[in-house]
Amino acid sequence: VLRELQQRFASSGVIFTAKQPQGAQPYSTIYIGGNDSAFAEYGRFLGLAEQVDAGNADSEDNGIIFADPIVRGCRSVDMCSSAMARVIAHEAGHLIGFSHRGPSTDPEGPLSDVALPVELSLGTPVTDTLEGTGDSDVYSIQMAAGQHLAVQLDGESANDLYDFNELYIRYGALPTATQYDAAGKESYRADQYAEIPNTQEGTYYIMVQCAWDASPLSSYTLQARLPGIDSVGMGRESYAVPGIAFDDAYEYGVEVRGAGITGIDLTTPWGYHAHLQDLLPPDWTIQAPAETQRGSLEFETGVDDHGLPFFKFKWDITAAQWASLNTGSTPIGVAWDGGAWSASLNFDSVPQSVQEPSPTSPVNRSVQPDNVTIQWGPWNSPSPNSYISIEMDNAWGGGYVSEDLPASATSWTPTTPLGIGGFYGCDLDFNTYVEATVDGVPVTTQSSAGNNLAFVVGIPDTSWQVNPDTGHTYFLTASGSWWQTQTVAAGFGGNLATVNDEAEETWIEQQLPSNEMSWIGFTDSRQEGVWEWVSGEPVTYTDWGPGGEPSGGEAEDAAVIYSYAWHDAPVDWWERGIVELPAGVEARLADDHANTFNEATVVTVPSNLEGELSYIGDIDLFSFDAVAGKAYNIQIDLPESGLQDSTIWLYDTDGQTILAWDDDGGHGLGSRLVWTAPAGGRYYFAVDAIDSDEPLDFGAYTLQIAERDLVLDTPLAWFDSPVLWLELQGNWGAAMSAPYYTGVMSNDEGMLHLLSIDDPSSPADLGQYLPGEMAAGAILADGARRLYLLDGGPRDSLGHAELVVLDTETLGAPVEINRISIACSDADSMAIDGSYLYLGTRIEGIGDRAYLEVYDISNPDAPLFVGLQEIAGPPDSAFDPWQLLVAQGRAYMLHEQAGTLSILDVQNPSAPQLLG
Repeated sequence: VLRELQQRFASSGVIFTAKQPQGAQPYSTIYIGGNDSAFAEYGRFLGLAEQVDAGNADSEDNGIIFADPIVRGCRSVDMCSSAMARVIAHEAGHLIGFSHRGPSTDPEGPLSDVALPVELSLGTPVTDTLEGTGDSDVYSIQMAAGQHLAVQLDGESANDLYDFNELYIRYGALPTATQYDAAGKESYRADQYAEIPNTQEGTYYIMVQCAWDASPLSSYTLQARLPGIDSVGMGRESYAVPGIAFDDAYEYGVEVRGAGITGIDLTTPWGYHAHLQDLLPPDWTIQAPAETQRGSLEFETGVDDHGLPFFKFKWDITAAQWASLNTGSTPIGVAWDGGAWSASLNFDSVPQSVQEPSPTSPVNRSVQPDNVTIQWGPWNSPSPNSYISIEMDNAWGGGYVSEDLPASATSWTPTTPLGIGGFYGCDLDFNTYVEATVDGVPVTTQSSAGNNLAFVVGIPDTSWQVNPDTGHTYFLTASGSWWQTQTVAAGFGGNLATVNDEAEETWIEQQLPSNEMSWIGFTDSRQEGVWEWVSGEPVTYTDWGPGGEPSGGEAEDAAVIYSYAWHDAPVDWWERGIVELPAGVEARLADDHANTFNEATVVTVPSNLEGELSYIGDIDLFSFDAVAGKAYNIQIDLPESGLQDSTIWLYDTDGQTILAWDDDGGHGLGSRLVWTAPAGGRYYFAVDAIDSDEPLDFGAYTLQIAERDLVLDTPLAWFDSPVLWLELQGNWGAAMSAPYYTGVMSNDEGMLHLLSIDDPSSPADLGQYLPGEMAAGAILADGARRLYLLDGGPRDSLGHAELVVLDTETLGAPVEINRISIACSDADSMAIDGSYLYLGTRIEGIGDRAYLEVYDISNPDAPLFVGLQEIAGPPDSAFDPWQLLVAQGRAYMLHEQAGTLSILDVQNPSAPQLLG
């Protein structure tokens, strides 16, 4: 505290001491401790000075600092000392003649000169600065009875990540961190919002406090205002992954920003009605962010980066619903205390269709860092206010680049060099942005069509160095964890560097940038305290740094080299890795099969061969000659230590049109396609990982291709994406299509299709997106048109999945009528028998247990939990309740990964019994 006070008053000649001076020299005393209760009739205070001593005429006047409220608001010793020093400095300033800025709200008050704050006016913002942690400013404002006071704090500083401001409002007295009528103190935010919905007549005091600030000064803008709508935004976006089927997605959203908003009602062009009050939690307040999911709607509310409340409605929609946006409108009404606004919003222009990059772009997952150019065809007839935006970032962190381009652009090259071995995603969006004013309210509409590329950056010729003593080649990867950078090294045919002697370490250090930590291949991850080289070479040399390195114990399992010494570090730190390749190994990405169609590996039929996805993001392409009318079996098998989860893509003879896709049709997580050639010719197929940016999604696999003696019927109808489950009842049905993952974009929410099968040979897909992890579904058989879904996405406060009840009387627009938390945290399967619904469930983190839950659905809209039976599997097994069938008083549960079938007696549904 003393040190900070001396710094604050360094040029003033004022000296602070904690020891009482001796001798005749006069001095002032500032007393510290207690609270301000003795002055309660005048207000609330952190400190008081005896007077504003102009010219310092009285050298023996005193001050008081009330320590209790200061300490109560602090979160650390540093924060406490800084806050204490600030208040002491404030009162000491009065004692040597400094007065408050701005007018007093009570010029006749006995403490007005030393305590009262600056007055605010409604609708007039003020800007000021907080001088570090603990500093605060206090304001006052006069309010009439029955008004709605909203206060908006827009914090700005050099380091928003670490700024944390708080906002307090109190009637008739100064607020504190514990005494207030309203507060905005969302953690780790510089921007806050608070409101008093029904004011009393008189003075309200507003305190802005810096609870934590990493920068010396933090500016802010504070505004007290009455309720009202500030802006409305409406947007839509379509996106896809070039050359990939099943991934097209469409989103639509409306966002309202304003203070004191009490109601929002809107209807989408396809007839979805959304009401604000139906979406807010029962105990919701504007200071508490909230998220709600209702079928295809995701709703979110909170405070934005300017301290203003927002209400965001977003739908994942179908292609038909997307098309309705071109001609339909969105009626919307917004209400607040004392006012209302309504309008009918629409898009002025049809957005650009998805413009996929040309084949010269790195769509095949691999590119050299000095040769990254994204190209696309020209945008035909863009409307005014159109532009192209592009974003590229490293999936492992860092390397982020973004730029807005004119609508006439047809290519882009990053100006910042890309790191070697990084896995990058690139978003290319075509946007039209329109601003207008509707009945006094700013309204913006934005239409976007985009797509996402994903690719690995290889090694350029100029980036590697050869050690003349060993002949080994070295280069640095992009930043990543120890495991990720080791994965990159293995993809090039090497490892993170092994350092065998002082001479090798000195040579490596000379190649590295100064003051940078870099991973080497030294780890004790297999056995704590036993350090070994990931290359398998013997340990002949170490160079641990001073201070007892390695010192991190179990928390630090890998080594970095820094300033000619080694240090242990957590494996999830983000550093660049030093890759070492043996002598004679070419510095390039190792790859056994090509990534392009014109270089695809030709295989004969039949064939059985070994393959490998050699690095993160690798894709292997093959071609084969097919005979018209012949059936072919293409199968991928996965070894225990190889590729974790595969997919197969089958392409037509043009190498572009996708004919079929499979994920888990083979053994385990392997893939399998059975396909009949419609005509003779050379066809192509690709072996891919299901999630190509995951560290473990690469490795060895076995490929088999052979003719099959099967006769495959030509289907009368089909989905354009894989189906997870299908339920039919009478003349209608439901299906859930599978998600597809690729690159750094994942559309990880399947689509629910509602089907009309009045004509069985031509079912009509009346699709409706339902975001979330829809694990299973079942249809009630009594004609009530009820569809039950298991939703593992939005969970209750205990983390349990939910049973959702949909009224599908109108197939194109299902209505969610109930949502019930299930007994366990996760669910995989569902079945209905009579008036009972059965669920196969499990508890997250407990793999060797499954459960049968039973619900009475005699009231179809309100399932009632009636029974539970635990099923224990072998220790450490994966006992997932993958499929469930109930018939004739028996329930059959298939535990797929364990290869086990459980049989239960459910003649008494409330007391199911395990038979074996």
